[in-house]
Amino acid sequence: MKILRQIRTGFLAVAVTVFALALAAPAVASAEAGNADNSLRALEQASFTSAEKQVLRGRIQAARQAGVPADDLEIIVTRGLARGINAATLGRFLE
Repeated sequence: MKILRQIRTGFLAVAVTVFALALAAPAVASAEAGNADNSLRALEQASFTSAEKQVLRGRIQAARQAGVPADDLEIIVTRGLARGINAATLGRFLE
């Protein structure tokens, strides 16, 4: 009986944990998407040519797909633009 009770308690703990993670996942994904939007928004406001912006957008998307956190991408883009770097340098930072 004692073993059965421990199994049930363990199962309940796992179920609660999975449920909590399932509820938190959309919020985390939303925050990540929001930060990615911030980097793209900052890029759109930059004074680069449309061709340069297109290349940089592609580099941002590739970095996101490679697993670079959106917060890091936002920092790279916004600080780089604030410091006046050119498109080629920003592209190298995003590689």
